[in-house]
Amino acid sequence: MLISKGEVLSHKKYGEHYHSLTIVAPDIGAKVRPGQFVNIRCGEDRSHILRRPFSVYRVHKRGGWASTLEIVFDIRGPGTSFLSQLRGHSIV
Repeated sequence: MLISKGEVLSHKKYGEHYHSLTIVAPDIGAKVRPGQFVNIRCGEDRSHILRRPFSVYRVHKRGGWASTLEIVFDIRGPGTSFLSQLRGHSIV
């Protein structure tokens, strides 16, 4: 298992329920493919001990967006609520 920090590049909201995070994570972005899962820590405090699994929606391996991955989710609880509040330059 590879553990790495990533930086949120962008956050987009689609409609009322769906969100997308584009994350710069060179170690993971170079290895993961769409459809595979990544586990993301939802907060720095101890209230969210377990990481949440998310399917990778899109990966950019070349160009200006190299080593980025995108996840799409809707808010289902405190973990995804935390993620929906992240903005550019947040660390995950």
